[in-house]
Amino acid sequence: NPVVSTIATSVLNIATRQSPLCVQSVRNSGTNCEHRTGRLRIYARYGRDLPDTNPWLNDSDPYIEFIAVDSNGNAIRSTTSEKRGTRNPIWNEWIDFGTNTWKTFKMKVYDADVDSDDSLSNQETRWLSRGKHPSLRHNCHMGYVIFDYAFY
Repeated sequence: NPVVSTIATSVLNIATRQSPLCVQSVRNSGTNCEHRTGRLRIYARYGRDLPDTNPWLNDSDPYIEFIAVDSNGNAIRSTTSEKRGTRNPIWNEWIDFGTNTWKTFKMKVYDADVDSDDSLSNQETRWLSRGKHPSLRHNCHMGYVIFDYAFY
């Protein structure tokens, strides 16, 4: 029937002009499944030879700032504990950002001070990929920090 064929073609044309919804997986969302839903956990391990921003005291009070950013641009900030008087901190701390449509996380290392905290590294942004990612390195001028992250 030519009328039924024309209606079916029109419906198909309308449907293909609209953005298809993601039906690929319950762990993905968005128009093209570009937003992956998962739990983001970061494990701060340790730092070595971090810069000394207080040369007269010959120590630093380092901590790491992590900022998780979701697919809408919303951010959640969390930090490790401050390790007093060391350039070689050991954190062994988990930071759990929970489940969301996480896209990236940012990290930066600071030296805690009374008036204002000094930066010990540049801010680094990491795009998330599924799985466990152990023993990643974040450079802090001449030193570094080792951390893991898991996104499932």
